[in-house]
Amino acid sequence: MSYSPGPSTPPPLYGTVPYPFQEPRSPTFHPALVTGNYDMRFPPTQHNLPFLPAELMAPASRPPLPSLAVRVGQLPWVCDVHPGQTSQRNPIVTVLDVLNAVYAHLRTAVTAEEYNTLDRQRKAQIYAAFESRVGTDSAQRPRGLRRVDFLPSPLLATSSLVLSRSPVPAPLPQVYTPPLFPHAPSDSLNSGVYIHPALASPALQYDLRFSPTPAGLPISPTVLKTAASNPPQPSLVLHIDQLPWALNVSPPRPSNPSDDVVVSVLDVLNAIHTYFHTVVTLDEYGVMDRQHGMEVRAAFARRVGLDASERARGFCRIDFLGAQVHAQGLVRAPERGNNAWDIVII
Repeated sequence: MSYSPGPSTPPPLYGTVPYPFQEPRSPTFHPALVTGNYDMRFPPTQHNLPFLPAELMAPASRPPLPSLAVRVGQLPWVCDVHPGQTSQRNPIVTVLDVLNAVYAHLRTAVTAEEYNTLDRQRKAQIYAAFESRVGTDSAQRPRGLRRVDFLPSPLLATSSLVLSRSPVPAPLPQVYTPPLFPHAPSDSLNSGVYIHPALASPALQYDLRFSPTPAGLPISPTVLKTAASNPPQPSLVLHIDQLPWALNVSPPRPSNPSDDVVVSVLDVLNAIHTYFHTVVTLDEYGVMDRQHGMEVRAAFARRVGLDASERARGFCRIDFLGAQVHAQGLVRAPERGNNAWDIVII
């Protein structure tokens, strides 16, 4: 009796990128959607993706499916993925279909209802991402917040994609365009003035040892030029718990007298830097106790190092902070007045 072999085993679905040898109990992603990185600032094209053409056209899941529901990391929305240009006889979702759908999904406008459910710190982070993305693009800015602004980085690790069984929510038609400040503080009913979220604690994170330049700040040049408060104010009063001197912030005199004079975000940062680098008088230094004086001298030595010009200037107010040289941001100081703020130092 002769032996006749059966039909040969078909090749794996993903060619040189094999799936686990065991048939999965539930759908799993193609390996390219587990290990790749994709820059979400640009549409998914061959020049912008670390994938081979064969991987892009391969089924996105095993087993191949006609649709997928995908979530991006911790974002609350579900992305519904359907096949694009594929065979009409056997339409299945490909890797490229997933990337195209996620790109469009993250460009969806955020509604005011969705945005207003977030806490103040999260809103400040999202607003900073929005400013970083749109910059001075006058066409993008009026389009408002997009879901991509909720990501911690525009570089999307495809490992953050997860399959979801949740139904896809119906999109809300209203597009949310951030106003001058994209959130109202919890105490807005008690005060008509609130601070720009880029300056609010804990979003600022400014190292007081250095001048406030765009290169050294997590704030876009566009934000630096905007008003520091809403409504805009001609002056602000800042206080530091560790120091006895108040800081009055006023904008520079405009070249055109008819221009409005309001304090900008950069005005606040420049005033803070000038304040802390003001030389301390002998009388001011003399009010300290012995222990504090030793801490100030140690901070002074660390700051000036071998810089002879700085050493000759003497003690500055920043030396009174010791090792705490970072401004975390501003918080309202209602006991000091309606337009007074404390600088949180860490």
